[in-house]
Amino acid sequence: MKSIFTIIFVCLAGISFAQTPKDNVVFNSLKNEKDTSLLKKKIDGFSNSNNESEVTSVVQYYIGLLKLAKADSLALVSAKRFPQGKYAFKLALSNLNRQADPIDQEAALEKIRNDFPDKTGTNELDLTNGTIALNFAKHNSTAKALKYLSLTLDRGRFVLPIVNEFLKYDMKAAAELLDRTIVGLKEGARIQSVPIPKNSQLFRFQIIYSGVLLKLGKPEQALAQAKEVYDELKPASAGEVTITYATALAASQQYKRALPFLEEVVSEGKSNDAIDSLLMNVYEKVNVGKDAKRHLDSLRQVLITKKNIETKNKLLNLPCPNFVVTDENGKKVTLADFKGKTIILDFWATWCGPCKASFPAMQMVVNQYLKDPNVKFLFIHTCESSKTPQKDAVEFLKANNFSLPLYMDLKDPATNKSPAISLFDVQGIPTKFIVDGQGQIRFKLTGFEGGMDGAHAAEVSAMIDIAKKTSL
Repeated sequence: MKSIFTIIFVCLAGISFAQTPKDNVVFNSLKNEKDTSLLKKKIDGFSNSNNESEVTSVVQYYIGLLKLAKADSLALVSAKRFPQGKYAFKLALSNLNRQADPIDQEAALEKIRNDFPDKTGTNELDLTNGTIALNFAKHNSTAKALKYLSLTLDRGRFVLPIVNEFLKYDMKAAAELLDRTIVGLKEGARIQSVPIPKNSQLFRFQIIYSGVLLKLGKPEQALAQAKEVYDELKPASAGEVTITYATALAASQQYKRALPFLEEVVSEGKSNDAIDSLLMNVYEKVNVGKDAKRHLDSLRQVLITKKNIETKNKLLNLPCPNFVVTDENGKKVTLADFKGKTIILDFWATWCGPCKASFPAMQMVVNQYLKDPNVKFLFIHTCESSKTPQKDAVEFLKANNFSLPLYMDLKDPATNKSPAISLFDVQGIPTKFIVDGQGQIRFKLTGFEGGMDGAHAAEVSAMIDIAKKTSL
């Protein structure tokens, strides 16, 4: 097992000789020594020195040569030889960070403070306080998390991760922490008489705070936070700020003001099922008796029409391989089983983050074509790393309420490869193929851009519509 110093030195491996202080006499004497026998004597002498800075210079020399194993070994020797020294301190911090239990980390920190009193209040321990605070938050200990966060000077980098943990079990604490942080940032800017930059952490905290306040049933306070950010940033296109502002307006029953913002979000392809439902609800409040679903479809169609124009340039005409996959019941299906139908092959795996992130958008597309017997979807689980791939896939879809037609591309024991995806020469997942009724690949999509469910759904829908026409 590698020691901690190997990890440190890998991070430092890019350090060149030129980046080492020019006044480091020991380092320079090693760097400039041309006689190999003299160099070895110098290295041995400095490595066994009772002066830690000389030993450290040899470690730095090894790092510069990318001899990380030697650097690692000498650093460990130094940690033992100088128990209050640089590497002893780093080793103690490393051991603390390896502790899974925050109580153990707390005890380790107290020992470090006793063993290295000169390090109290330094940036290195400041970071450790924040790390322990986050670990306590992960273990549902709000009071301890806040205690150690308060000891951290650079709190900004830890607030959001801790808030995200609080939201899992203590939403009120998350709201209070965000509120204190926002007030502090504003006060700091006021005292310093400096303008707040457009990419300020403050605005990010306010948008998150607005969402938390909505969940706590405080729409007016949520609206105040979201409006302040929206008025300051005046976003040129729809995004998280617009969505939060529109949601807060709707929650505050300001439906006429909320509607155009929600329409903008849908029209720009930034929506998801929740936003679509909110838009329909708000539309019905503003336009009593009118068909909200038709209005939503009209907004979507504008986007699909736009995507139609864009996607025509991506049109392919390649023969689809005669793949074989199995459905959830173990029945084999092939390309021939879908003759005359437009099919969408979505290769994915439970270990693939972007694959799973694309599913809300794909669920929107599946829902759109539920009543079309000539459009079929195959969500093909492939390249599995688990011993129970089908069980994993079924459980994932069920746990996340996805009704997506599941097929399996199980590995061939002889080749240890998934045969279906191998036929398509896919280099990465998620990858989607839209195949027309004549068995020709018309479109290929690779990857997924998060936060664009509506746009992604519209693009796939446009490709399906074009593929359907080529089948006629």
